[in-house]
Amino acid sequence: MAFSAARACTLPAALAITLASALPAPAVAETTAAAMKAFGLTGTWSDDCAKDPAKEGARLIYSPPGTRTPSYRFVMFDKDGNKITVSSDILSAARLPQGKLKTVTVKTGTNGNALQPWERVPIETIIVKIGPKIQSVQSRQVDGGRRFIVDGQVVSENARSELQTIRPAPLLEKCGS
Repeated sequence: MAFSAARACTLPAALAITLASALPAPAVAETTAAAMKAFGLTGTWSDDCAKDPAKEGARLIYSPPGTRTPSYRFVMFDKDGNKITVSSDILSAARLPQGKLKTVTVKTGTNGNALQPWERVPIETIIVKIGPKIQSVQSRQVDGGRRFIVDGQVVSENARSELQTIRPAPLLEKCGS
C-alpha cells in the first residue's frame, strides 16, 4: 500500500485538530465584581452588629459592584463622637482556594477629602471565610512594603521591619440581611 507524503502530513494535522477540539476552553478570568459577589463580600460588616457604631465598634461597608469601581468605606467614631470615614477603591478581587479572597485596594480619601496620587498606596489583603464570618489574615503594601496583618494578627512594623503584634484581626459578621 502506497503512503503519500500528502497523507502523511494530513493525518497528524487531523489528529491535532481533533485533540485540540476535545480540550476544554481556557478559563475566563472572573471579574472583580463577580469574585466579590460569589464570595459574599458586599454589604456591611462589623465585629458586633448589635453595637452602635457611634458609641463603640465600627462598620466596614463593601459597595455592591455596579458600573463604577467596586469600593468600600470604613466608618468609625472617635472618643469625642466625631465620625471618621476612610474610602478605598477595590482594584481587583480574586477568589482563592479554601474559602479565601485576595483583594488589592487603594485608599482614596478620608472624611470626604481626596488623597493625593502619591498617597494612594495599593494594599493586598487576603480575607478568609470562617463560617458566616470573615477575617483578614494577611495585609501588606503591594510593593512589598509595610505589613499590617500577618497570620491573622494586626501588627506594627518599625523602620527595621521588626513586627510587634498588636491584637488579633477581628472576626467580622455581616449586618442586616
